[in-house]
Amino acid sequence: MPPTDVLLPALACGALSVAQVLAAFWPQMRGWMTGRAVPTIAARSAEKPTPVVPAGAFFAVWGPIYLSCLAFAAWLNWGVFAGDIHAERITIAAGWPAAGLFAGNTVWALWVPQRGLDLGSVLIIAAEVACGVWALTALRSLEPLSDLPLWLGAVPLRFLAGWATAAAWVNLSSWLAGRPGEEIRRPVLLNPRSTVGAIAALLCLIASVAAAAWWGQSLATALAGAWALLGVAWKNLSPDNSEPSVPDV
Repeated sequence: MPPTDVLLPALACGALSVAQVLAAFWPQMRGWMTGRAVPTIAARSAEKPTPVVPAGAFFAVWGPIYLSCLAFAAWLNWGVFAGDIHAERITIAAGWPAAGLFAGNTVWALWVPQRGLDLGSVLIIAAEVACGVWALTALRSLEPLSDLPLWLGAVPLRFLAGWATAAAWVNLSSWLAGRPGEEIRRPVLLNPRSTVGAIAALLCLIASVAAAAWWGQSLATALAGAWALLGVAWKNLSPDNSEPSVPDV
């Protein structure tokens, strides 16, 4: 039996990697079971569109993210019980931060369909980003990640940390903007639907993703941020940018 300091974070990662997937699809499952229309993340996001929300198709990246997280958790638990040194090193260094990332995703995915992109969702995803920074910092302590299993084990966390960082700014911009036509008294700099506010939000998005990639010294984190920025550019340059902000997941 693995020691407790290795076993507990590995089990937490396994349980929460599954929980975040179930939470993401819970509105659809609930609607199917009850036969009633249930608010989804896509519907809530469409209520508060801003220029810094990526095009809907780019949110399909959640599929590979969920699969990689499940694979990461499965490998972690197999390695811990098999006595694999690589899995043990990542579990000890980044097991709890990884569990925090997955937990943040789970809570956010359950919160948004019920409450929308409100201040609560901003705080939840901010806590998730904090876990992402914690994970990136922990993984840096394992450098150099020269062994292939160790490097592959770190990639899902690094990519998710980068994507969560970008998503946090998108979430914040939607909360600040409110619904179209809704009267919200904010300085123009804090209104993402104004030109100045949109530019400020975009610059903050770029800066935060770049900082996360630099801090984590990770190409995977940089690629996640680049994907989000490409989605923003695609939506704003597309002749028809009236599509929903996110797919129905």
